[in-house]
Amino acid sequence: MDKEPVDGLTVSGPASGRYLIGGRPYLNFSGAGYLALSELPELREAALDAIARGVPFAQQLPPPYGIRDPLFEEVEQVAADYMGTETAVFFASGYMIGMVALAAERQSRDQLFIDESAHQNLKDAAILSGVPITYFRHRDAEALRHKIDSSLAPRSRPLLLTDGTFAASGDLAPLRDYADILANFGGAMIVDDAHGFGVLGLGGCGAIEHLGVTDLAIQGATFSKALCAQGAVIGCTEAQARRINALAPKRGANAGSPISAAVSVAAMRYMRLNPSRRHKLSRLAVSLRKGLSNNGFAVSDSPSNIISFRLQSRDEMRRVQYRLFSKGIYLPISDYPGAGPGGIFRAAVYANHDQADIDRLVSELGAI
Repeated sequence: MDKEPVDGLTVSGPASGRYLIGGRPYLNFSGAGYLALSELPELREAALDAIARGVPFAQQLPPPYGIRDPLFEEVEQVAADYMGTETAVFFASGYMIGMVALAAERQSRDQLFIDESAHQNLKDAAILSGVPITYFRHRDAEALRHKIDSSLAPRSRPLLLTDGTFAASGDLAPLRDYADILANFGGAMIVDDAHGFGVLGLGGCGAIEHLGVTDLAIQGATFSKALCAQGAVIGCTEAQARRINALAPKRGANAGSPISAAVSVAAMRYMRLNPSRRHKLSRLAVSLRKGLSNNGFAVSDSPSNIISFRLQSRDEMRRVQYRLFSKGIYLPISDYPGAGPGGIFRAAVYANHDQADIDRLVSELGAI
């Protein structure tokens, strides 16, 4: 039967390299929460302190009315420092990244160019915008160049929408190549960097920092994928922030959870003081890629902590998955956009994994 071995089972515990599944301990390579911060006292104390002070769980404070919330202001200030931008705008969910970023950047003569495997929030935002859309082949800079050359209307500006780190594969978009192409047309770029933010780059700013395009892209990020908090943020200028806050969807949506904002602040501050946690995660990811490659599995050379690979058939992948599960290891098969026909094994490395965990997975897969 083609179903995950966890189907129907209860999973408990925070997102990390270890779960209780059906009441039994498992070595986990599924999901997100890559820096495994959920059990840190710094994050828990931030939430408990906010609750003790009577901070509400959710808030509706439209900025155009001049209403200010100190926790929202703090998370935006800390995020702007983390992202290296003039300011930032916090909102409730990463699925709003596309809509919020388009509110900040869209111009009347824009034409949208979207990676065919981009996150659905970007595609939905593009459709709702009513702006002309052209899709191009996944992670293919030359395909983007060809599409712009062949389809850009006169006096229009190309606006590119792409993931920074693709959720299923862990591969990075060639953002530097995209930026060089867009520069020839006066274009701009919106990057949903949900799976790179907190993990990649010298300061943990994400794929745009790793690839050197921080000054050329509007970056959206979530706090849940690496930092184990909740909510999302766009790094932007003050002028863009005013536009975002004045327009739908930001103005018409719940402002988000102030308690989540407090936890997000604690997570960013912790990682600023403890970059070794990110460095460890990177080393473990390199080790897993090397081990899989040495065992004959085709893996990319991405710097991400998400490592994907496939076997010859879906049936074989499912058989191997159940064998691993019987040995206390959960490795999911992903059918997420970009996974391709038949899906892929998607191994997420966590900062609370250790080298023995990596070696165990490599050894079990090598014994196939």
